[in-house]
Amino acid sequence: MDTTENAYTIAVTGTATAAQLNTINSKTSVAVNASGVTAITGDSADFALLVAAASSPNATITLKADVTATVNDAITVTAANALAALTTGVVTATLTTGSLSSFAELAETGNAYTATVSDADDAELSATALS
Repeated sequence: MDTTENAYTIAVTGTATAAQLNTINSKTSVAVNASGVTAITGDSADFALLVAAASSPNATITLKADVTATVNDAITVTAANALAALTTGVVTATLTTGSLSSFAELAETGNAYTATVSDADDAELSATALS
């Protein structure tokens, strides 16, 4: 699979990394069926590409409705919201350090987030498993 000019019909099952799904997606002009993937892991940059590819109206990859996602590095609240909006499965991630009010923007529940909250005095509080 060398170019995107080919119209490969591809179905992916099992577990995968976000980078693997992005690579497969880049090799075909047909939407990739990844609805058989139960769990995805990867770095935030790879998830950002995957979220863009899986977002409507021009989605080029289809994900399972309840796929779980584990992000290996820190992501922003905005990125966490975008990822969580694609699945009813649990998103596990460390959120970038921010003020308590910045975490109020989390739009989804039932996820496993770890966050470091810095207050106005820059004193840090550790909070885990925000939902």
